[in-house]
Amino acid sequence: MNTSARSILSLSWQSVAYGIGNIGSRIIVYLMLPLLTRYMTREDLGAVSIITALYALLNTLTNAGLPSATFRYYSDPPTRQNQRLTLGTSQLLFFIYAAVPAAVIISFPKPIAAALLGSDRFAAALQLAAGFLIADSMNFFGTVILRTQIRPLMSSLQGVLLVACETGMAVFFVVFRHMGVTGYWLG
Repeated sequence: MNTSARSILSLSWQSVAYGIGNIGSRIIVYLMLPLLTRYMTREDLGAVSIITALYALLNTLTNAGLPSATFRYYSDPPTRQNQRLTLGTSQLLFFIYAAVPAAVIISFPKPIAAALLGSDRFAAALQLAAGFLIADSMNFFGTVILRTQIRPLMSSLQGVLLVACETGMAVFFVVFRHMGVTGYWLG
């Protein structure tokens, strides 16, 4: 088999492996929707939606090009020392970029909740989401490491398992412990 065909097969395999992770994660979240709509009030669902939108925005900002920069510098030049330096710096930046907005939200949850949701009732859920921003950032860094090592199946498996665990815990706290928005983010 020539080099071109091997490259196409390798790229196709990696694409399928990463796709399995993305699709599997979406299916798990989709299957959870009927449970959430049955066991949460409209107000709780609205708060989950707003906090999730804020979380998605902050997550996008905290990862602002950092994975691409990590991939670029990881292999330029591909020496072991350069790779260690790149990964160490990347991990520190992932943490700092997530910790700064999380610290603001954790420090001032009531005014932020009141501004976003019209009530400080959801301040604890907002704090949990902020803490999760840091944890998720460090988890995403783990995914970056798996991708630098070209391990698409492990990366996808990690993503699907993470979402399955998070979803299962959220269902447990919302359905069985009746914790509403706080239970959703605790999960």
